[in-house]
Amino acid sequence: MDAALEDLATNPNISARERRKRNLVQAQFEFIINASDDAIISKTTDGLIKTWNPGAETIFGFTADEAIGRSIEMIIPADQRNAHNEILTNLLKGQGVTHFETVRRHKDGHVVEIAVTMAAMRDLDGRIIGFSKIAKDIGERKRFESAQKLLEAQLRESQKMEAIGTLAGGVAHDFNNIIATILGNVELARLEAGTHDGVSHCLEEIRKAGERGRNLVGQILAFSRHQPTDRKILLLAPVINETVALLRATLPSRISITLHSDADGPAVLADATQIQQIIINLATNAMYAIPGDGQITVRFDTATLDQSLLSAHPQLQALSAQHHRAMARLSVMDTGAGMDGATRKRIFEPFYTTKPMGEGTGLGLAVVHGIVQTHGGEITVESTPGTGTTFTIYLPIMQSGGAAPAAKVHAAARPFTLKPLKNRRILYLDDDDALNYVVHRLLVRRGYCVSRFTDQLLALAAVRAHPADFDVVLTDHNMPGMSGLDVARELKAIRPDLPIILTSGYIDETLKAQAAEAGILGLAYKANGIDALCDTFEQCIQDVTASPGHSDRLPSAAIDITTDDARPLASSGRSIQYF
Repeated sequence: MDAALEDLATNPNISARERRKRNLVQAQFEFIINASDDAIISKTTDGLIKTWNPGAETIFGFTADEAIGRSIEMIIPADQRNAHNEILTNLLKGQGVTHFETVRRHKDGHVVEIAVTMAAMRDLDGRIIGFSKIAKDIGERKRFESAQKLLEAQLRESQKMEAIGTLAGGVAHDFNNIIATILGNVELARLEAGTHDGVSHCLEEIRKAGERGRNLVGQILAFSRHQPTDRKILLLAPVINETVALLRATLPSRISITLHSDADGPAVLADATQIQQIIINLATNAMYAIPGDGQITVRFDTATLDQSLLSAHPQLQALSAQHHRAMARLSVMDTGAGMDGATRKRIFEPFYTTKPMGEGTGLGLAVVHGIVQTHGGEITVESTPGTGTTFTIYLPIMQSGGAAPAAKVHAAARPFTLKPLKNRRILYLDDDDALNYVVHRLLVRRGYCVSRFTDQLLALAAVRAHPADFDVVLTDHNMPGMSGLDVARELKAIRPDLPIILTSGYIDETLKAQAAEAGILGLAYKANGIDALCDTFEQCIQDVTASPGHSDRLPSAAIDITTDDARPLASSGRSIQYF
């Protein structure tokens, strides 16, 4: 105990009553000291420990017998001793120390984070006879604060990416119409230009530029998660093997690619095309990161999200909490230049790139991130300058016997090209006047009779006035005022048997359900291009005509499906969803 208090208790000049009172106070102090969870320590001016309570035993691991009489330096790490001596100097000058955060050494060698309050102890004459210290273990609090900061940073990053994705998705949808108009006009101009070499060359360059723009829109939509997907229960190993084989043929000879794949690897709910896009984007990123000869390694296996993995990558904790089981793991490693911390923090930002001007859009990794998030997975990155980079993707495994979500039903690929279905009477509605004009001209060139509208009310009025004059309706979905779904409902009220096809640059499960409820025959993905849109439109009409249930709806002449130029429609990449 405090030497001054002991002096008062044993002074012969103090009465027995006063001594008992002092002893009672001393006992109360001892009770408080021993009951505290904090470490309460007193030491002499030369650093020898005099008091060491149970709280100190818990925090530092030394028992009182092991600590009392030894130097306080037994718990002070070597790199902290100068700071400790500076504190003592300040205490000798009359300055106090309150809640000073520092670290001390536990008996077993590990570092303990503490908050210290210290004061000088004085005798009755005011002389400093030692120092008292109260140390609180703040390790748990610091870990909680660190985890909270990490979660807050992840939330801010997620919100930022979501906002950018929403903005990018909106821009991409508007840009789709612009690109479609350019490509449609190029197609019309090529038909008008005939074989004029100079004009044909210019138009071909415009078409190529338009295709690049359309591909860029596709990447933006993939990043913003506004791209239609065809997810089904899928064995990843064959998809990965096929993609790596493709990469072997396309990567420069200075870079070799190696695959380590578990042939019996797990199945996941995934879009095969988007899984391929992930691997290709990561391999392309690796190729740019390797300045000379190098190696890319692709691995596919099963991983258990154990504590060591969760500690290294806290972003996997939510995935672990949701699924509580092993994950499918896909890794792409390279022997490239690696990245510093500042670069790693930004690699998934759209349009961020370390490549020179004109050598990259900065969307490759952003697209990968968007696809992984859409598939309910997580992606981690490990990299330091000079050691290469490893991207690892974790996806939930579909358990055998588990029910898969309802699969998409696409039109089957046809081993022929449909010829124009002459004299079909089409009502075409799209509020974008430029796109409306181009699609109208292309449909007319294919032999259709087309009534085009940019105003929903005028289109509805035309059908009300002459319900039997139209064989089919092709309408855009995203229009101001009345959407395509609203128009479809109104049309069905006028004429229930009228076939309606809805076009959109964004097709998700909600739109599919709403379209089916509204009685829409099919959904066509607008971003595939005008020519592909017309092809899928013809395909849809063909299916309607071929269906006995619709034979009385399209009473035109018999359809000729023979062709001298047989090629599958599937090769164009177009898609349509039927109900």
